[in-house]
Parts: sequence; structure tokens; C-alpha cells
Amino acid sequence: MLSTINFCLAASIIIVVRSQIWTGIFLIEPECNTTVCCCASGKLVITNKTNDNFEYKSDLIGKCNNRTKFQDSASSPSGFSTSVRTNNQNYTITLSLGSNVVIATHETTAECSFKAYRESNAGKQFGNTILMVALILIVQVFDK
Repeated sequence: MLSTINFCLAASIIIVVRSQIWTGIFLIEPECNTTVCCCASGKLVITNKTNDNFEYKSDLIGKCNNRTKFQDSASSPSGFSTSVRTNNQNYTITLSLGSNVVIATHETTAECSFKAYRESNAGKQFGNTILMVALILIVQVFDK
């Protein structure tokens, strides 16, 4: 019984690590204050530019010094957060545990922060569902 519990704990950790999917299209919630901040708008697109860098793209609105687009690259995250600089502002970008939400926290002004929700999750959910079914079958074999 103890080995089954240890196996389940290890499998849960594997699923969480496997779930770190940074790349994708995220829909930005309009909570950033455009009268004070330069805000990402519409969609946040995160792509793998190279093995070491991700690229971030979005439209901009608000106090952006006539800029309407954001496009920059940053080091590939080693975990659930990374830093990005835009319009001379620093943000900490955090990926939620299930990789469904990106939270951009402004370094000094909370009202310049925003959340973005993954546009489509179908492929990731299907992959995790198959993995969970396989793990359940393996646990049943160990319990016999």
C-alpha cells in the first residue's frame, strides 16, 4: 500500500512538471488601467523562438508613447515565472499550475498588471487525460 501511495505522489509531480506549457495564445483580461499604464490588449502570443528564448507578442493600448505593438524575447522560463521588460517597465510573468493562466505583475504599479487566459486547452487536456488513465491502470495493477 505504501509503494502505491509513493507511486501516486511521484506521478502527480510528473503531471505538474509536464503541464508547464508556456507557448500558446492567451486572451488578455481588460483589467490594466489604460489611463495610467501601457497595457497589453487582445491576445498575448507566446512562442518558442529558440531553445533558450521565448517570444512574447501583443497589441498595446494606453500610455505607450505611440507604440501599438509589443514584441520581445526573454530567456525560456526555468519554472513557473520569468521577467519581461516593455516600454521601460518590468513585469514578472507567472504561469499558473495548470498552464491555463498567465499573470503579468508590474514591478511597481499594481494597476498595470494583467491576467490572460489560454485560448484553447483541448490538446493539453486530452494529453493529461490519457496520462491519468494510464496511471490509474498502473496503480490498479500494483494493488493486486
